[in-house]
Amino acid sequence: MLRSSPFLVVYAEFLLLATYLFGMNLTDEELPSNVDVNGINLPQIGFIKYPHYPIGPIVLKSAFTVMFWASLRQMLQERAAEKQTTALADMVAPLQLTVGAATAREGIQKKAEKESVFITKAAKFINAFLIKFWIFIVVITLFVCGITGQQMTGFRIVYMALFLIFVLTFQFSYSVWRKFMYGFWLLVIVYSMFILVLVYTYQFPKTAGYFEELLHISIQL
Repeated sequence: MLRSSPFLVVYAEFLLLATYLFGMNLTDEELPSNVDVNGINLPQIGFIKYPHYPIGPIVLKSAFTVMFWASLRQMLQERAAEKQTTALADMVAPLQLTVGAATAREGIQKKAEKESVFITKAAKFINAFLIKFWIFIVVITLFVCGITGQQMTGFRIVYMALFLIFVLTFQFSYSVWRKFMYGFWLLVIVYSMFILVLVYTYQFPKTAGYFEELLHISIQL
């Protein structure tokens, strides 16, 4: 997350400036809503001309931008702290710590451990809950994705197949099921992300026609 923060900050600033620009009282000749290059519809990709002042969208995007700036600042602070720690370690390495310094360091560590008791207990509770019940949540989700909907589609069939593979492997052999789980979860994650991207891109106009011409994916599928 921290390494991706510079890109997120630049992208968020770009969207914020674009929202500010499209919020100005400009005509279609000065700032068109549609681009003639392949019929690109600017509102479909987020560049919306608001009839009134876009206070709401600007405030919302500014809030997201602040979060990204906080992540970037944290990354810079951690890098600076790592450099400072490394420099101090190199300077102090030839020397020996005194008894007082060592005792003070132990006291600080014990105080930090006491302050983090609640966080440690909460993390253990959440970890135990996820270990026991998260696998059931994922399996139920696969089953629900496979049976819901007014009409049967290709991606629902694959979800149902993944659910049946999971159940049959568990009934066949527990040891095989445990060895199989890592690859199974990777397959589910990759497939779910692929379906999510496809569903998202199909919201744009003419996307279905492009996929049908280039990839021969029918609209019915």
